[in-house]
Amino acid sequence: MPAQGHKTYMQIGKEVTWGTPVAATDKFEVISSAIVPVIGTIQDPSLHSAVSRRALYQAGRLVRGTFTLRMNYIGMLQLMRGIFGTYSSTLLSVPARDHEFKEASALFSYTIELFTDVPGGKCEQYVGAKFINATWRGTAGQGNDAMVQCEVTVLAKEIVTDITPASLGAFPALYPVLYHQSGAAPNGVVDDGTTETVNARVRSFEVSYEQPHTEDRFYMQALNMDEPLRSDFVTVRWRFTEEFNSKTALDHALAFTVGSPKLVFQHPEIITGAFRREFELRSNKANLVDYSHPIEGYGIVISTLVWEAWFDTVDATALYARLRTNESAI
Repeated sequence: MPAQGHKTYMQIGKEVTWGTPVAATDKFEVISSAIVPVIGTIQDPSLHSAVSRRALYQAGRLVRGTFTLRMNYIGMLQLMRGIFGTYSSTLLSVPARDHEFKEASALFSYTIELFTDVPGGKCEQYVGAKFINATWRGTAGQGNDAMVQCEVTVLAKEIVTDITPASLGAFPALYPVLYHQSGAAPNGVVDDGTTETVNARVRSFEVSYEQPHTEDRFYMQALNMDEPLRSDFVTVRWRFTEEFNSKTALDHALAFTVGSPKLVFQHPEIITGAFRREFELRSNKANLVDYSHPIEGYGIVISTLVWEAWFDTVDATALYARLRTNESAI
């Protein structure tokens, strides 16, 4: 029986030592996945009597790719810790808790199980995986893009096949982050960086968090690369498309004014007291590095804002993320 997409799910477990597999502890649904081996080759350059190559040999190997999933108010803690590195938790009122995520000097590594049911009941295991990039995006309106999605880039050591996945039971409860929950009272926030939350008519957003890591740590006697480490600064970019009904963003761009883009989504269901489930992204320090509002014909003029964030000493990170849930600290 061939693999069928609807059977797919993903599980992860935080490794103690990079490249040493562990049992999965967290399970979630995915929208798509494309994590593949990067297979190096050595083409024999020797001249001989034929016009084709003498031989082909195996070279260094690594694993790279992406997966996309629904941003959920619960069940995301371990994944978010993997993306950011620094995690803390504050109890608000039992069982409501804020889980905060910030940048770290080094990322944790994970063992990923991707269930494909090939062979029957088995999965592929990705060992020594680091979540080096993440992008959150959403679009106001209708269709699947109106649900906030997260795309994660994976860099791993190896793929192992024919693995029996850990038995983790049911998926986390279904609490998707929806675009209109950014306006939920009392805490929903859409700030395009200018603090003009009333005038800003944001139609779509994209927040990218890129963390370059080495992919060339190959040594004699080893087929697989060594642990990927940071190779450049983190890059955080916010992209908003919105109706052009204020000159404030343009003035910010021309004056290179420091802005503070922020999104807070709030689920209407109460956890306890006045606390509801929330998902927040913010950058306290950012500058507009690209701005446009082209006039392309009849109708509403749309402007595009691109902010690049930098380190904020208060948040101690360029991009801050928070999940308010009823889950215990991890």
